[in-house]
Amino acid sequence: MADKRHPCWSRRHFLQRAGATGLLTAAGAGVMSRSWGNSSHADVGPRLPAGKDYKALICLFLYGGNDSWNLLIPSANEGSEVEEGFGYQTYASRRAGLAVKQQSLEISTGQVGSAAANPYHQKDAAASYLKGLYKVDKQWSVNGCAPELARLQQHNRLAWVVNSGVLVEPVDRQQYESGILPSFLFAHNHQQRYLATADGTAHESLGWAGRLADLWQSGSVNGIDHAHLFGMNMALGGRKPMFASQSAPERVLPAGKPLKMDSINQTGPANEQRRADVLNALITLPRRDLFEQLFASRQQTTMEMLTRLNAEWQNTHDYSSLTGSYGEPLFSMPDQGLIGLGDRLPAGLLRQLETVARMVEIGKRQGLRRQIFFVSMGGFDTHAQQANKHPLLLRNLSLSVWHFQQAIRALGMEDKVTLYSQSDFARTLQNNGDGTDHAWGGQQFVVGGAVNAGIYGAMPDLRVDSLQSVPDNRGRMIPGLANEQTLAALANWFGVAASDMIHLFPHLTNFQASDSVASAWLPLMKNT
Repeated sequence: MADKRHPCWSRRHFLQRAGATGLLTAAGAGVMSRSWGNSSHADVGPRLPAGKDYKALICLFLYGGNDSWNLLIPSANEGSEVEEGFGYQTYASRRAGLAVKQQSLEISTGQVGSAAANPYHQKDAAASYLKGLYKVDKQWSVNGCAPELARLQQHNRLAWVVNSGVLVEPVDRQQYESGILPSFLFAHNHQQRYLATADGTAHESLGWAGRLADLWQSGSVNGIDHAHLFGMNMALGGRKPMFASQSAPERVLPAGKPLKMDSINQTGPANEQRRADVLNALITLPRRDLFEQLFASRQQTTMEMLTRLNAEWQNTHDYSSLTGSYGEPLFSMPDQGLIGLGDRLPAGLLRQLETVARMVEIGKRQGLRRQIFFVSMGGFDTHAQQANKHPLLLRNLSLSVWHFQQAIRALGMEDKVTLYSQSDFARTLQNNGDGTDHAWGGQQFVVGGAVNAGIYGAMPDLRVDSLQSVPDNRGRMIPGLANEQTLAALANWFGVAASDMIHLFPHLTNFQASDSVASAWLPLMKNT
């Protein structure tokens, strides 16, 4: 049932959403753009940070609620290393049959797939999933199905944010009934929306990245439109609420090479150009009303983008000499037999990340200063058969992120490109006999050369009656860090002024440690 308080679904917003979207139907699918009305910042003009540098952010969304308590795992011994409730013994007791063994695995200095401690030789996903851990510090370890993520941290390219999630204000078990909580806790669609808007009360209908694009891209100075054809925000595969804005465009691309204008009966540059000329003639015909004019304008923008993208794509980096964890070509998944989990891994996320890598290169070459991308991966709603499903998801995630980081390194842009993960929520510590159910606080990661590698946030007390646990005894951990505290750290690195932070993250001041709003965000990023 729709939340009636959410203004995004009013008739006015629905008409704006439909009328401002352009789709090149002649190509079967294409580049879409969206804006949501008139910007309240149109008279301000672009407010990009001074300089000529380039930076990109990539949001990697794990749809369904990733069981991150089985990705980054409490592995310290209680009594000798940490207090009771804060280590492996309580974790293992609460997880029961889904507890990953405390056995320590080794990360190969060469190809991950050739490591002596490689857990995949059994060709059994569940056995590999639960076999052991890669230690990252005294308190935490990474699941054996994600050695690339462990190695990225070992190379000082990855940070973990532990027990974080959607919050409006800090709460604990005692304040659970009386405090201000995010609406509709544990519901997929609502928690996804709150992550997109950075507002756990549903007061905002626009995405935080859309609001930033309005600040930085909208309006004109001396009659010159400063918004680039590509825009700042780009989603792979479909429109995303994170990019909903007042006027700044959202571009949507399919994963892979840009679409081309192919002739109905023949291929080749000459026929492709004739097809484009015919479409352009149709688009530029006189229009009778504003909607037709708007639609034609969007179609023309799409054609211009496709033309430019196809020309630029041919000149992007040649990755043919680079390989992944098993010696496979960089932008392909390794053979099923090499992975040894019994099932082939799909390459959907990897194709999205390849597109992002090439768009980063193109965007920088085109003179764009800032870009934000959205990529995603589904399947994380593991109510059943988690021991067989989750290892394949983690293996895919780890490999894809590793491949992407190697591509960005090859471009010489590690310090300028940062990827961060999000998911609806984490899962219950208590398993339901075959999987886990919707919970709240969990682990996320941030990857890039500008990242201050390490662990951010405090390990919660995992016991049933702890102050960090929701009082339903299922092991739903109350977040100790708000999602906005990570986003604010990334936005600060991106160049967002402190004075604009509250416009992007309305509840950020609830997490301040002093009078300065800067005290709310984490020291995740280097000053680059």
